[in-house]
Amino acid sequence: MSLEVEGGGATSDPVADSPLAGRRKLRHVIADHPSMIAAGLMLLAIVVAVVLAPLIAHARPDQIVVTDRLKGPSGAHLFGTDNLGRDILARTLYGGRTSLEIGLVVALISVGGGTLIGLLVGFYEIVDMIVMRIVDGLMALPALVLAISMIGVLGAGTTTVVICLSIVYIPRVVRVIRGSVLIIRKSTFVDDERALGQSEPYILFRHVLPHCMSPVIVQASFIFSYAILAEAGLSFLGVGIPDSVPSWGNILTDARSYISTAWWMSIFPGLAIALTVLSLNVFGDGLRDMLDPRLKER
Repeated sequence: MSLEVEGGGATSDPVADSPLAGRRKLRHVIADHPSMIAAGLMLLAIVVAVVLAPLIAHARPDQIVVTDRLKGPSGAHLFGTDNLGRDILARTLYGGRTSLEIGLVVALISVGGGTLIGLLVGFYEIVDMIVMRIVDGLMALPALVLAISMIGVLGAGTTTVVICLSIVYIPRVVRVIRGSVLIIRKSTFVDDERALGQSEPYILFRHVLPHCMSPVIVQASFIFSYAILAEAGLSFLGVGIPDSVPSWGNILTDARSYISTAWWMSIFPGLAIALTVLSLNVFGDGLRDMLDPRLKER
């Protein structure tokens, strides 16, 4: 909104730019998307707890105390202890560091690589014909099966898990970005930029990419949660993170033999996974609703 002034110029609306307008906009976002805000706060609380693990947990995740093995939740051990006497609270918090780091790195690599490939594939038909056949082939295989197959060739390890999960999720980003680019490249402003003599790389990254940022942001939140679940599944099967590094997946692996006698070994790391993935999915849904203009109109 602008106000006309003498001389034909325009100036910004002081009301729209005021702090009061900003607070009103924030209140509208909170009122329209309460579940997204709640999920964001839950996710923030989980991240803070994981970052402050040394202050919250008074034991090391690898500290073995045989005399304290299989003790239930108490004042000394809020989440109980496992079959080796290790503190479950410490292992859950430090395991969250590993799981969240892997999820974040996989999301960044997948979204970055998938966005670049999707831009090229959607903008250049020759590249599209070749690359999309490979993408369709990768997406035809179940994600976990494909990851296990690659880990079987490359060997287990944190770096291998990140690489394999990134390869698994890049095709999903490629398809989303390609679909957006196919629509945008037919827009009038793209033809106008070509008529002005702008190079295609300039048009692609200066004008097309910004219009794809909404689906990129939404995909990042979903892939973050998918990667956490996939890492937990791979570690649970014994082909993911090694036992020397605590993660939510291998904590559950240790707990599966004691489900009937030591329920706390599985309930707390399982609850951490459930709350984190639920928060990311609800937050991603809220972002999609907020950023998609078609959903806004509805």
